[in-house]
Amino acid sequence: MTYATVRTNLNYSQSAGNTVTVVSATGTGWSATAKNNATAKTCGIFVGNATPPITGQLEGAPTCL
Repeated sequence: MTYATVRTNLNYSQSAGNTVTVVSATGTGWSATAKNNATAKTCGIFVGNATPPITGQLEGAPTCL
């Protein structure tokens, strides 16, 4: 089993001004980041055995810098 790395395979609709990046996706976990053009903050989330996109964040907890 693997997670999709291409957003079009996820039946996902992105709102204008937002950028979502799948950082990693394997059979054991995934991580992603999101950013909006109206702010300098980047948010991240990860599940399973994936490297947290934001240092120190907890699995499944969205975190923004």
